[in-house]
Amino acid sequence: MLKKELSTSNSAALNAALRLLTKREYSIFELKQKLSLRFSKEAVDSAIKRCVQEGWQSEKRTAQMIVRHMQFQGYGPKRLIFEFKKRRLQISLNDLDEDDKVDWQEVAIEALKRKLGNNFVGPIEASDRQKLLSWLYRRGFSGDCCVKALDEYLN
Repeated sequence: MLKKELSTSNSAALNAALRLLTKREYSIFELKQKLSLRFSKEAVDSAIKRCVQEGWQSEKRTAQMIVRHMQFQGYGPKRLIFEFKKRRLQISLNDLDEDDKVDWQEVAIEALKRKLGNNFVGPIEASDRQKLLSWLYRRGFSGDCCVKALDEYLN
């Protein structure tokens, strides 16, 4: 199998990086992975360095995008941390601005509302309660948050 020749053009790598960044926010790690398929290491490093210098790429904005996405999808903070690690973001939840702080219990309640509906009434059996708690836990919420959210939803 023939090995594909990688381009060494810094300007082409920069243009490719900008095309990617106009669609959505990428972490530096993700951007390197995508650009490394077509460009040499030097061209990729140069393009990413310029994107960071100019403010076109921001790890913080990428983290904020992931937080909003996970919140909208009804996932918890443990899943969010997993996504940060997957994208190799060196940001913790404490590093985010006050505007980006999320009430995870509210997110869990909204996830329950989407799963069960707003008009859910009646007592719930212990086995069904356990299934809902497990479902929330698998979505990345802490045990305490799961219990509080389910109690608030049922009352």
